[in-house]
Amino acid sequence: MTLVDEVRIDHFRGFEAFWAVPAQAETAKDGVWKKGPGLELFRAVYQKLGHIPLIAEDLGIITDDVCELRETLRLPGMKVLQISYD
Repeated sequence: MTLVDEVRIDHFRGFEAFWAVPAQAETAKDGVWKKGPGLELFRAVYQKLGHIPLIAEDLGIITDDVCELRETLRLPGMKVLQISYD
């Protein structure tokens, strides 16, 4: 990584679970939560590329499972300041 020091993963929560909306749905209300690739994907990436310094963006519905994945991977989190504090 010669051009950057760290890589931010936008919408990190989608690696744990994501909201899937059928293509024919009229609104997103018809969606359902589906399990994301999780730890298995990151293990494969690290095995292939070695350690990559990542930052997990904490945007969206951050559940205990999302926090657990981030902590297992030992990734720092990053809040989006414009929407994180009311």
